[in-house]
Amino acid sequence: MSILTLDNFRHETRFVLRVSSRDVGKRIVSLAMILAICWSTGARWPVVGIAALVLACEASLMLALRFEPPPDEDVPLWLAVWMWLTNIPSTVFYLAPAAILAAQPQIPLVLAGFLWLFGIFVHVSNSFVALPLYNWSQMVPAFAAGLGVVAISAVNHDGLAAPGLWLVVAGLCVVYGANTIETMATQKELLRDLTAARTEAKARLAALEHLTRHDPLTGLLNRLAFDAGLARLLARRRAGREVAVMLFDLDGFKPINDTYSHAAGDLVLGVIAKRLGALAGEEGLAARLGGDEFALALPGIGSAAGALDLAARAQRAIEEPIAHGETLLRIGGSVGVALSDGRGPPAAVREAPPPLGPDGLAGPAGAAETAVSALCAGADQAMYAAKAAMRVGGGRRAVLYDPADFPPRPSLEDRRRLSEALAARRIGPVYEPVLDLETGDVAGFEARPRWEDTQGDLRGDSQGGAMPPERFLPLIGEFGLQGDFLRAMAEQVFADVEALVAEGLDPGRVALAVPEIALATYSGRQDLDRILAASPRGRLHVVLAISQDVFVARAASMIQDGIGHFRSLGLGISLDGFGTGPASFRHLGEIDFDEIKIDADLVAGLGLDPVADILVKGFASIGRGFGARLVAEGVATEEQRRHLLRLGCRFGQGTLMGAPMPLARVRDRLAGVAADLPPLRVAGG
Repeated sequence: MSILTLDNFRHETRFVLRVSSRDVGKRIVSLAMILAICWSTGARWPVVGIAALVLACEASLMLALRFEPPPDEDVPLWLAVWMWLTNIPSTVFYLAPAAILAAQPQIPLVLAGFLWLFGIFVHVSNSFVALPLYNWSQMVPAFAAGLGVVAISAVNHDGLAAPGLWLVVAGLCVVYGANTIETMATQKELLRDLTAARTEAKARLAALEHLTRHDPLTGLLNRLAFDAGLARLLARRRAGREVAVMLFDLDGFKPINDTYSHAAGDLVLGVIAKRLGALAGEEGLAARLGGDEFALALPGIGSAAGALDLAARAQRAIEEPIAHGETLLRIGGSVGVALSDGRGPPAAVREAPPPLGPDGLAGPAGAAETAVSALCAGADQAMYAAKAAMRVGGGRRAVLYDPADFPPRPSLEDRRRLSEALAARRIGPVYEPVLDLETGDVAGFEARPRWEDTQGDLRGDSQGGAMPPERFLPLIGEFGLQGDFLRAMAEQVFADVEALVAEGLDPGRVALAVPEIALATYSGRQDLDRILAASPRGRLHVVLAISQDVFVARAASMIQDGIGHFRSLGLGISLDGFGTGPASFRHLGEIDFDEIKIDADLVAGLGLDPVADILVKGFASIGRGFGARLVAEGVATEEQRRHLLRLGCRFGQGTLMGAPMPLARVRDRLAGVAADLPPLRVAGG
């Protein structure tokens, strides 16, 4: 690359500005010393002139530094010319004292002049060695000045006029010039290599930046870049011209991967990406968010109908057959749409976003991120509604998010309140009695969670009082608070049972539901082990109720190990909600258990559905074979109680047996001292 390009000129000037700002004091002090020697020779006016010219150049350089642009901006051409035209005469003026001294008759003064001359050469070469344009432009006048100094010395000293000495001086000049030219050539090659390395580094940086912002398979934007671009679109939108976000989930993609190979799947993703990219155009955004999920953000949408029309066009584009060899692959897409006019996001998006910040997001970053996440969340809910509609036979269609049609999503504030309630033990157990269906005696309890004194803790709960489990249990899983919930429940259940036993009361078997995390993870087991260590008597009355999902979980083998671990510590195992889920009779031989609980839906079908009768009778037989207790859930009528006894089920729980109760009422019921409690025996046994 030529060193005479404007880009290199500006690039070199950036460094010259820094070089010129260094060692200013040393340069002035050195000049003062050599000028003092010149003053002693009587050349006072030349000394004054040289000092004035050098100080003017130094002042000009210092003034130029005030106009130095920030590192991310190019040096303006006028500033580069200013620096260049100042440095050239500055070099010549610094060399002028050598000419004064070379004309002196005393040999020490002549030597001082030549030492100063070569000192300036060394200074220029060292300072600008990596800046060839400046180096050449300053060394050329320096060479000329040096030859002038030699000529002045030769004229003023007869001894130096000898032909042989002239030849030596000339030879030295030639050798010095040749060496300098070779050095300059080497510098030019070095600059060329540095420039090439800089160009390659820029290219690699650009490629790396592209990788960090784009999906490597399809070339579309990734989630991070899509969010940043969406923030910019929201910042630029005008009233009446909204931004539409569309989220696509491909229907039927997995069978293509499984049947035709991953290469076919990659082909499908690539073709879909091109089609959506074409729909996005220059002003919109197209992204692959992961797997077979894509997103579009389109500005300038005038109405909801217009957004749905565009979504329908995108669906038709996705559904066009894709050729794979001689096979035509067909695929569909469920799409959810959200608009920035208030249909899609909450109020945070309806307000005009702040100006863009240096990171490309609207600032402050928190407001922009809230706007983007709210809009995408609306499109995401609409997409899942579209998939649900297709599964129930509603056909494939785009769904527009409208807050009136969707329940509010839990917020981070809801998570905070739920976490605080767990920490403050406002969420704790109440106990649903399990009775002997024949005698009515208490055979145990099931610990059920209840949120007491909520004080309107969750959105939509403004009344306070107790909150039903169906309101907050789904949020525990969604917020990842299973571990906190298990600790809060287990600590209170074991403490309650320990207290009852210490009072001489027999609570029977108390079932405590545990999630997979307690059985399949080391930390979950540690939590329960710590609680068990503090309850040596209570553990003999507690059974861990596990859902039948453990049989089909990915960590099934680890869960079985966990079950074995807790049984070895004296805990019983109850299989909860059996009969209507994914587990079957063959799964019962996979783990050791002490109790089977029949699902309430199966109990509700007794006497109405022959299959329910057959299953309950089969469970009763299995229970006897394994030595396990059979408990029916959801027993609501006297007829169901009698029917269960005829089929061989001895124990049950439900509204007929009594509602869940706090520990104080459990204590009273076991002690038989509460007159207002219902009778312990069920009539008609």
